[in-house]
Amino acid sequence: MFADRTLLILGAGASYEVGLPLGDALKRDISNALLVYSDSPLQLIERGVADGAINEALYATGNDRSELLKACERISAALPLARSIDNYLHSHRKSEFFELCGKLGIVRCILAAEGNSRMALKTDSSGYPFNFGSLSDSWYNRFASLLFESDFDEFQRRLTNLDVITFNYDRCFEHFMYHAIQTYYGVSPEEAADVVKSMSIYHPYGTVGNLPWMGGVAFADFGADMPGSALLSLAGNIKTYTEGVDRESSEIQAIHTAVRRARTVVILGFGYIPLNMQLLKPTDNPEHPDNSKRKTYYGTVKGLSKEDMRIVTHDVRALVQTGFIESKLDNNELTCAKLFNEYAFSLGAS
Repeated sequence: MFADRTLLILGAGASYEVGLPLGDALKRDISNALLVYSDSPLQLIERGVADGAINEALYATGNDRSELLKACERISAALPLARSIDNYLHSHRKSEFFELCGKLGIVRCILAAEGNSRMALKTDSSGYPFNFGSLSDSWYNRFASLLFESDFDEFQRRLTNLDVITFNYDRCFEHFMYHAIQTYYGVSPEEAADVVKSMSIYHPYGTVGNLPWMGGVAFADFGADMPGSALLSLAGNIKTYTEGVDRESSEIQAIHTAVRRARTVVILGFGYIPLNMQLLKPTDNPEHPDNSKRKTYYGTVKGLSKEDMRIVTHDVRALVQTGFIESKLDNNELTCAKLFNEYAFSLGAS
């Protein structure tokens, strides 16, 4: 792996292995956070939303509070009917209040999920803040074992062959890499930060903010409990489908180049929904100079029927027109970790 161009495509299932929610659970969490409580009979409690930090953020907007509460109420009631929070916001993209309230819910719930995940920083018996032993059954450690098969200089060279496209709002991949590099190679936090910041990692729908070592203005520690004013700032990092799919943007152009160039593509915990497949697909051009002449796709399709696996395989193979395409998306029992077990030798040699 990494001998040639390699692309990782990460969906919610990739973070699920370390304790973050899948779509239905995230919808439930956001619905509960945006639940609007009624005025108390004694008029001692003002009408607001269930989550205190979001309530504070709504005040900080300076917008019409009654309209914001109506938006929260609608989102909370309707989310159980939506395919995902992203789909719901896309359906209501003409309403700035729906968009703002939905993004506040995303930021609040993803940060809480990071804090409750197995990647949350703790002090283990060795004194290291990140307990990698707790991830022994996840794909992250298996991925690292392939990536860290060399000395530090060769490792950095390998990274130049890796692109990562993550459709998740969380920062699990960056957080893992930052601490794994320090732990494995014994380099300083500053050196590890420089390495991760130099990687080609794309979040087409944004994140809940930079991690502090990344720099920038809108940042939050992994799993931080942020006040309402900070949530409002962090919500600006979240992009809806409409905002994320500007095909002329530099990030989407870079994503298309990564899809074209990859010799090995590993798809983990991804839902293959049409909007995201459209985002990944470059403009058709079988003669494009960036197109890899051979491609092998490895992907999880856990729980899909045979018919759905057939459709997904067709859509994946159609991403880029090229000479030879091999696809391994036919085992609906594989988790992300099990995919690395199943194809350990194949991935190691690629």
